[in-house]
Amino acid sequence: MSLLKLDPEETLDFVRRPDNSAPSKILRLTNEQKTHVAWKVKVTAQEEFVVRPSFGTLEPGGSQEIVIIWKAFRDDVSKVSINARFLVQAFVTFPTERVQEFRLGVALQQEQEQVEAVEEEEQVHEQEQREEVAAPEPLVPKPFADTQYRKHYDRDKALPDKFRMNKGVCEFLRSFYTSFKMQSDDEASELAEEFTSLLSSAEGQGLDELDPSTIKDLIAKPHFALGRYWSAAVKDPICQREFCGLMNEAIRSDDENIIKLVAKLAATLNMYCVRDRLAGAQQEPPWPKHENAATGQFRWQLWRGGRLPDEKLAWYDDHKGKDYRVNMFLSTSTSNKVAERFMRDFSFPVDASHALYHFYLHETLRCQHLNCMEKVTHIKDEQEFLFPPYSAFRVRDILKHAGFTEIVIDVHPDNLHVP
Repeated sequence: MSLLKLDPEETLDFVRRPDNSAPSKILRLTNEQKTHVAWKVKVTAQEEFVVRPSFGTLEPGGSQEIVIIWKAFRDDVSKVSINARFLVQAFVTFPTERVQEFRLGVALQQEQEQVEAVEEEEQVHEQEQREEVAAPEPLVPKPFADTQYRKHYDRDKALPDKFRMNKGVCEFLRSFYTSFKMQSDDEASELAEEFTSLLSSAEGQGLDELDPSTIKDLIAKPHFALGRYWSAAVKDPICQREFCGLMNEAIRSDDENIIKLVAKLAATLNMYCVRDRLAGAQQEPPWPKHENAATGQFRWQLWRGGRLPDEKLAWYDDHKGKDYRVNMFLSTSTSNKVAERFMRDFSFPVDASHALYHFYLHETLRCQHLNCMEKVTHIKDEQEFLFPPYSAFRVRDILKHAGFTEIVIDVHPDNLHVP
């Protein structure tokens, strides 16, 4: 039984553009199992192709679009190599390991006309499967109380100092690379140490833009430093992703082995996000109390821009008036202009509908598990407000606009009061 459905299944047909710009191709992966499936894309000619993203985890029935760009494309079509091969690895790690591999060839076509074909014997059509030991775990609806995150999250296990915070980051990355990127222990250790060092170096960049009290907090308080890591633009050496993306990927997977590690980091970062947790965190964030047309701020409202497949939009439509939780750290902004820019320019998958999330805060009760990252962020003026994993919300309404759908959401003032 196949873990993933690939579209296309056998050959990536790139189309040569008249201006000789780098052609691109979309590869869609669909999880056909009733369990989460991790995946990874490899290519024989890494210097010639960009693969974004190159790995991830799909929920049951979920899909992922991968953008593949032929960056080393040459003007002379006769010299273009089509010998590159792509390998998609798919695997589940629970209840027992099961791995599949899918191989794809490469073909190049002129617009409306194929100019160079791939010989049949050069194409790799086979689908190999190994270590098929057991059927995947059954699909079981998982309330928050039954998640591995809830099982292992403990606010008292927040890392107490920067030394242990950095050690925790490195341990998490090592587990991430071995579990999700299938690196050897030695390779994973080397990569984890390299990225932790990059994050630590990035923490010290731009300190002249911070006030003296924040610099003092960065030196003394691990949750301030981890907030700095969260917003760092540096990318890890193997996935080419930012630290925040790796943390969220691990949390969404709900894999017990890695959740044990990332939960400690989440508890540490929550010392900043959850305002009743620690006296050192901001006790009163800069709430959007006033309207500001220039910045796109509205009273007691937050925004987030992105894209959603139509079936996901339908889910929100079907759940009006119902509560739900989001299984990752959730970034929002007080500015609808910032959110709309992210929606237009930085959202994926590219063929999904634009979605603008519109959050309403309770004007009196506000929100006990929310804080503004502006004080520690590398990226100023976005007014990022960060919700911790499994924050609770309620769908209020779905509004259709020209070119995008607005999802209106109420923020629960306190996660502890929601099942």
